[in-house]
Amino acid sequence: MVASWAQARFVVRRPDRPSRWLATLILSLWALASASGAEPAAQPPASKNFHLFLLIGQSNMAGRGKMEDIDRAPHPRVWKLNRAGDWTAAVAPLHFDKPKIAGTGLGGAFGRTLADENPDIHIGLIPCAVGGTRISQWKKDGKLYANAIARTRTAMQRGVLKGVLWHQGEGDSGSEQAVEDYIRQLTRLVHNLRTDLQAPAIPFIAGQLSRAWGDEKPLRRKFNILLLRHARHQTIPRFGTVLSQDVSAKPDKTHFDSAGLRELGRRYAAAWKHTAEAFSNRDPGVAPLSIRFQGQPVSQAISVLAARAHVPYAVDLNVLEAPVWTQPYHAEFNNVTAGRALQALLAQVGLASRLTPGSNLQQIGKAAAPTPTNKPQP
Repeated sequence: MVASWAQARFVVRRPDRPSRWLATLILSLWALASASGAEPAAQPPASKNFHLFLLIGQSNMAGRGKMEDIDRAPHPRVWKLNRAGDWTAAVAPLHFDKPKIAGTGLGGAFGRTLADENPDIHIGLIPCAVGGTRISQWKKDGKLYANAIARTRTAMQRGVLKGVLWHQGEGDSGSEQAVEDYIRQLTRLVHNLRTDLQAPAIPFIAGQLSRAWGDEKPLRRKFNILLLRHARHQTIPRFGTVLSQDVSAKPDKTHFDSAGLRELGRRYAAAWKHTAEAFSNRDPGVAPLSIRFQGQPVSQAISVLAARAHVPYAVDLNVLEAPVWTQPYHAEFNNVTAGRALQALLAQVGLASRLTPGSNLQQIGKAAAPTPTNKPQP
């Protein structure tokens, strides 16, 4: 190594031969790196410890924040799937929807937070957001949806899909009708993603819109309330909401600024962890024996019982879109485990669960009609 550096210093004193000096310097630095064993990993590990997250939505997910040093600094265990389908360091900008204005997004802080909290895992981010899009453009038969599915399947050849991060809605909060219709469209989108990616119970995390507008944009406030309500009632199972309270925005009041996006990224990480851990495989014996529901939606009652019984579940689309799923529910269960209470609740509202082959996932659907019996003739 000493000889290499001496040679490099010697060549510097010969400015008439720059090409030879450059080649020598490159070889010297390569020798130093080889001697110290400092070769960076070219690819993330292909294993169950490579946790993948799909990033979709519009501009606040794509990122329009000013890029700073922290956003450009690579984390050794946080990766992004680039436009060509290759894994590279997850530095800003993650997205490539609009290269001239792409900037810092929430994905970088999200990945760094999870990686720092879990030293045994690598994080793989799959950026697919496109600025200025409405939720109708993310339908199953559209280009945006098809691209997200194709890129996620490519990523899943190397790792395990652990969640979907969604931030969108600025383009769907301009009228009362659009806001009212939003959750129905979002419900179908979540179901389609989980079905096509063969991941029926992955957490889906959605973020609220910027609150910088205050009372100037009442429909955006209504939109944020609806997202939070549906997360609380679990009308979309394993659905989490990230609050935007006290998250800083750019002067346009619609886009979050760099600091705000990093804060959102950390909040997305916390929301994902909470949602993912709600149905962990713990001993169901800890479930309380007395449970009371008074006027909560059926969806929330099922979610509470399933979480207490540690039963992972998914729901058929025709149930998610049926009135029974959101109707108020009144019941009290005494001296019965949460698992038995869950089965009783399902029966009372005309639903049933079936075990998914090869897993412990319970699929909730409409109960089969009773088979008629032939009574003997008198």
